[in-house]
Amino acid sequence: MEKILKAIDEKLQEGYSINNLEVDYGCPDDELGKEGYYLSKLNGWGCFPITDILCDDTEVNDDELIAMLDKINVSYSI
Repeated sequence: MEKILKAIDEKLQEGYSINNLEVDYGCPDDELGKEGYYLSKLNGWGCFPITDILCDDTEVNDDELIAMLDKINVSYSI
């Protein structure tokens, strides 16, 4: 979970808005076939990945992650 929070902080420092970030679970690149958590940028047409996979599901407690994302107002699709 720390990797996800660190990536969110880095993207905010790069100028992304909290309203444009979403934490997703899945495969950001269909060619890789590997699933995990990654960040996407939200826009009016949906979202697109802006990071590679940050961690897999064995490294994250979904309930804790959702509680933290709700607290900092980051969208998620997990």
